[in-house]
Amino acid sequence: MSLLEQKKLQILKQNLRTKFGSVDFLVRDGSTIALVKVYSKSENSNSIIDAIDASTREKLILLLHKLMSTYQTNKARVDLALLDNTSEVPKYKYHSGIIEFNL
Repeated sequence: MSLLEQKKLQILKQNLRTKFGSVDFLVRDGSTIALVKVYSKSENSNSIIDAIDASTREKLILLLHKLMSTYQTNKARVDLALLDNTSEVPKYKYHSGIIEFNL
């Protein structure tokens, strides 16, 4: 069972590429649409939150607004998953709601 399935998230699309950039997963969590970006520990030595710089944040917000219209919902968010593969068994830390809209 994948991490997203454990979180009871319905995967709508994988490797979504848009004019706003790419996202690893587009999922539905009830009436909420969520963009999930996956980072490996080696890509982010400080904090997972620091992985989203101002430019990326702006693009994700624009994409969230577009998806809220497309999927006819007033709830959307960005989630981040950190893959730590420094041990034999890879571990994930999941951060839900890094950016959230609940209109």
